[in-house]
Formats: sequence, structure tokens, C-alpha cells
Amino acid sequence: MGEIFRQILNLSITGSFLMAAVIVVRFFLQKGSRNMICILWILVGIRLLLPVSIESAFGVVPAGEAVKYSARQDEAAVVDTGFEMIDNAVNRQILISYRAGENESGLTVWDLCSYIWIAGIFLLTGYFVLSWHGLKKRVRMAVPDYQYGEKVYLCDDIPSPFLMGIIHPRIYLPRGISEDAIPYVVAHETAHKARRDYLTKWIASLFLIVYWFNPLIWISYVLLSRDMEFACDERVIRQMGAEHKKNYSNALLSCALGKQSGFWCPTAFGEVGVKSRILKVLQYKKPAFWGIVVTTVLILLTAVCFLTQRKETSREGSVIAYKGYEFILEEALACKETGFMRVRIRVRGGEDPEVNVRDLYAYVVPMISGSMGALGVGENEWEISILGSCIGEMDQDLTLIDRFEMTEIGTFSAELIRYEEAEEFMIDSYAGKITIQASAHSMKIFLEDGLPNIKEKGILAIEMKNGERWKAVRIPSREDESAIDFQGELSIKSSLAGEEDGEEDGTVFLAFKEPLKLDDIQSFVLVPEK
Repeated sequence: MGEIFRQILNLSITGSFLMAAVIVVRFFLQKGSRNMICILWILVGIRLLLPVSIESAFGVVPAGEAVKYSARQDEAAVVDTGFEMIDNAVNRQILISYRAGENESGLTVWDLCSYIWIAGIFLLTGYFVLSWHGLKKRVRMAVPDYQYGEKVYLCDDIPSPFLMGIIHPRIYLPRGISEDAIPYVVAHETAHKARRDYLTKWIASLFLIVYWFNPLIWISYVLLSRDMEFACDERVIRQMGAEHKKNYSNALLSCALGKQSGFWCPTAFGEVGVKSRILKVLQYKKPAFWGIVVTTVLILLTAVCFLTQRKETSREGSVIAYKGYEFILEEALACKETGFMRVRIRVRGGEDPEVNVRDLYAYVVPMISGSMGALGVGENEWEISILGSCIGEMDQDLTLIDRFEMTEIGTFSAELIRYEEAEEFMIDSYAGKITIQASAHSMKIFLEDGLPNIKEKGILAIEMKNGERWKAVRIPSREDESAIDFQGELSIKSSLAGEEDGEEDGTVFLAFKEPLKLDDIQSFVLVPEK
């Protein structure tokens, strides 16, 4: 069940990009043809159904699965949406929840999410079934009649007209409906029947049931319902003529005065966005040629950008095969000024599903002094992350060494290493001159007069341009350093978990898992700590 929920969650995330885009594009097409705008919602349905995407140079959605996890009890999940700050923040919370809950109950956070998801599906399904059954009971005594060439059903127990059914949809009218409104109501519901909106509403309801946990699906459901009504309004006015705008608006208003049928109802004439529909009917004009062209172009751009995935850049030489495993270099990031290096390697395959991949190899040349971790991201699939200070020349190829046999596994080309620039900051403090080399993921701090003694301890803080002061590191640092706030402001250590090493020559190194925005830094200051 956890694997099914993971697939649904991945489809939901990729679909969210398109749903958000459609909501924005729809806003800019207020005067566009609603019939064409409904095509955008068809694209959303396609996106939520297809687990795979075509890569293109225009793709906005990040390639690959956003959420990966293993069904094994000793592994948590990893989120990889393509946005590093979001990924790190979410993964940290997932890992905290996993460790706290799984150790006590044996139930992982993904098991719990799966059960909640299934419970939501049952609740919503029950709601829709009861709503449908309730409407069926209310129209069971409906009497057939013919109005303006269409067979309709008159009923005493419904508040407003609607179209109901799947195979043979019927038009239901309240018995007390105004005679003046009947031709417009029948024309409107006939338009729904011709457009197959009754099927669209059911399909949209199924999407809502499956993806109920995504707020954007609820917004999309409401907007789709409105756009279908707008499209039918436009169709009726276009067929009858502009001289019927006022009478059609009066029909809408009269049918909206009755009691509403609840959140879910079939395609009902007077129950969805009546005020805005009346305004649009009164202001309706046949779309100009250039308006149709602009709408068509925006729909095509939306489809190309959000139905395709971002094209991966070529990474020749990034895969090593060894003993049935594949070692795939996901990232090699470095900074020459600070000596920082971060390496992320995906490991796949292997015959033993219980292998501890961290024991498969222990060395990367050049050596990286810092932290190393391995996280399960799928069945027989792990991600290894090494973060810290590079020992030796970082311009050379990355070599993996088998821990037990002390033999070379293979090498990744040095051309795959991506470098980030560092900025230099210099300050005069009570402890002497301090030089700071800071990059997005690392910081090298050099105190010319060496590390101060314990009586002169202080906190090196970052003065941000927005007035905040962030704690960078305590000097001299302690092994039991805790993530505390400094003067009520955000501490770097609490948001940018990293590694720090103090050396006798007065050099302190820090590496961050999450990026620091250098443009937001005003200056540094060493504050005495009492």
C-alpha cells in the first residue's frame, strides 16, 4: 500500500505544477473563450493519469520521481523535487518523524500516511455515493414532459434544474420553475449534454477522491465546475443571440434563489458562481481573432512546459558498474576557496537486499573529511552523501575504493565536478583580524592570531541585510555544540545543519547541507560570549 501511495504522491506533485499553472493562466484569460479554457483542465487530467513524461528543453517539471522510499522497515523516505531548499527541509522532518515514530510503534510515517489516504478515499466515496443516492430518491417520482423539443422530467423535490445520469442523462426541472426561464434552462442543460459535461464531472470527482490530500485539486475542481458552466452560458448566448442576455440572466437569478444542493451536485443550472456568471453573460462578446490566437498559444505553451519533464543534461562517465551494483554520480559540488566538497552517489542493484551499502566502500579519493550517510530510496537502491572538507587536490577524478578489498571500484571524471564561488569578508575583532571565505554551502574562517582561549570565547555572527543576526559558530567551538538561537534570531546551525572543525592554526571550517544566500549577507561580527 505504501508503494501505491508513493506513486500517487509523485503524480500529485507533478500534477501540482500544471494545476498551479492553469490557475494562473486562467486568471489572464478572463475574457477568453471558456470552451478553450476547459482544454487546460483536460491537460491536468492527463498529467494526473500519466506516470511518465517526455523530456523536452522547455519542460518545467523536474525529471525523475519527487518522492522515493523503500518498503524496508529500517529506511525512511527521500524527497527530490528539484528544489534543494524544499528537499532538505522536508527530508529532515521526514527523518525526524520516522525515527521518533517507527522506533516506538514499528509504524513508519509512510505507513501512517497510506492509512490516512485510504481513510480519506472511503470517506469521500461514501459522501459522493450518499449524495447521488439522495438525489436519486428525490427524483424518483419525476414526471416526464417535453419542453422546446427536449424530453425533461418535472420534480417537486428539487431546488434547481440539473442534468443527471451517466449513460442516458436526463434533464430535471423543478415543477415550480418560471415559464420564462424554461427555454434558457433547457438550452443550457442541452449544451451540457452535447459537451458530455456530466461525464467530465464524474471523472473530476474520481480525481478529487484519489488526490483529496492535495489542496490544489479542490481548487481545480471548483474552477472546472465554474468553467463548464461559463462555457455552456457562452454557447447558449452564441446560439440564441445577444438580445437574450438579459432574459438569460434573469433565468439564472431565479434558479439561484432556491436552496443549494450541497458541495457535490450534477451539472446544475443555478448553483455554481451565479453572480460572476450573470456578469459574464451581460458582458459577453464573441472572441476576437487575436484573442483566440493568444488563448491557443498560451494553452500550447502550458502543455509543452508542464506536460513534459525538464531535460537532463548529459553526464557521460557518471555511472560505474561493480559487483552487480551501479554507482551513479548524482552530484559533485565543490568550492576551491574554502576546500568544500559534497558528493552524492546513487547505488542500485546487488543480489543481497540487506547489504549495508555504507560498508561496500569507505573511501573516496580525494578524501573528504566530514560526514557520510546512506539513505534507502527504493528497493535495492540507496543514496550516499559525503559532505565536508576536501583533503588534497579537488581537480582530480573522483575514485571509489572498496573498503574490504582495498581495490579501486572505478572513477568519475573531474569534469563532472561543479564549482561554486566564494566571497571574502574581513573584520577586526577583539580576538584580532578574521578572514571569512563564504560560499553557498561552506565557510572557511581564519583567525590570524589563532583561536582565542576559553576566556575570550565568542560567537561569530552574520549581520543580514534585513537586520537579522544569525549565529554562524562559537569560537572556540565545542564538540557538544547545540543548535541554539542567538539574540532571538535564527541560528545557522538550526537551519543549515553542517560539520565544523577547529584547527590549532586558527582555521575553522563549516559545511552546510542547505544553501546560504550570499547576497543577503551584510557583514560578520565576533560577539563576546559571557
